[in-house]
Amino acid sequence: FVKPASYIRKSSQPAPKKKMARFALALALLAAPVAAFAPAQQQVVAATRMNGYVPNGLSESEYRSQQAAEKSKAANNKQRFPKGKKTLDIADWLPQLEQRQTLKGDKITGSGHTYAKQKFETKTAFDRFFGKSKDMWE
Repeated sequence: FVKPASYIRKSSQPAPKKKMARFALALALLAAPVAAFAPAQQQVVAATRMNGYVPNGLSESEYRSQQAAEKSKAANNKQRFPKGKKTLDIADWLPQLEQRQTLKGDKITGSGHTYAKQKFETKTAFDRFFGKSKDMWE
């Protein structure tokens, strides 16, 4: 069976190469506006100059001075609150207690006893600070 002449393609249809060129051009024109909304590239060299972290808005020297100030503040705070309790051994405390005692004959007039510092004046002040809770001591 032979196709009639009316079914034969004429040059009114674009060739495949022309079609592909038009598609590439349309794709390029569509991609151009997308690039306008992409974030601008920033230089990374300045932030990694000292091979470490430097926050935005600070220079390297400002950041180092800030770190040094924070370190010294932490060291001073550590000296204010030493780790562990400083205790007095009973063998050292008993002679001190005996020296502080005052006697009048056989009677003890001053015991020389040392007292713990009272943090709260009343129980209500203690409860106000810590709150009333059954699980407070656990």
